[in-house]
Amino acid sequence: MKRAIALFLVAAMPAAGAVRRAVTQPSPPKRMNWAITLTFSDLTAAISSSGSVTVKRGGLTCAASLAEAQRVELEQLVKRAEPARWPATREGAVLKLTRDAESFEASVIDSALPSDLSALYAGAASVRDANFNVCTTGAANGWAIEAYEEGGFIYRYHRVTADASGNVTVQPSSRGTVCTHLLDPVETAQFAELALAAQPLAWLPTYVRKENPSGCCDQIHTGLRLIRFSGVTSAMFATDWFSDHDPLPPDLTALYERLFGPLGTSLFERYGAACGPIWNADASSVN
Repeated sequence: MKRAIALFLVAAMPAAGAVRRAVTQPSPPKRMNWAITLTFSDLTAAISSSGSVTVKRGGLTCAASLAEAQRVELEQLVKRAEPARWPATREGAVLKLTRDAESFEASVIDSALPSDLSALYAGAASVRDANFNVCTTGAANGWAIEAYEEGGFIYRYHRVTADASGNVTVQPSSRGTVCTHLLDPVETAQFAELALAAQPLAWLPTYVRKENPSGCCDQIHTGLRLIRFSGVTSAMFATDWFSDHDPLPPDLTALYERLFGPLGTSLFERYGAACGPIWNADASSVN
């Protein structure tokens, strides 16, 4: 019995000098990188394999993230697509598909599209429309306002931001530092009322006069962005103007004046000079 056990142990032991070989694990499948862009008139939507969604119309930019189930569903349509069969691009609605290093474009205005293109367009358009709807009609649960003034005979470079938490940042010049402040709850609520009651969908992308698109001569260029958040979706409304601008809507004027209004009533007048010099010697100092 002892001899049998000994023989078994010897047989089980690896031979001297034997090399153990590591078992190679299969590599995970390479993830496809893809992007879909839909363009129709002034409405553009971009969807990527990372799950990001961006929809733009005029001065409005909507940003959101796809749920993983939506992303996977759209990716399956991308994989099944056969863009070599797609119709040529012409005027009207266009879908652009990028898969890894290849890009394809096709018109999507025809009533009889290839089934793969029709399915991909329907899936992408559904994502676009759903996010645009939330972006423009969803109840906002957060906001931020950003504005700048730049230019003028005596060059200026002013920046102010405010958000739903009462945080304020002020940059008085390109040479100065950025200062931070915290509004009290009462003033934060006043800003919130203006930010959430505004009707930015009615704003123009720009109020620069066509007769003077460059702001001649030595005019101040002003820009304002209102950002509102609804769940995982953000809506950014942007517009700008020079000193000789066309009339601004009252709600836009009210927001601007709380940031850069008359003496003593705006955030910049309150905090700007205390933060640092508010004038630049010349435009060459701008970063």
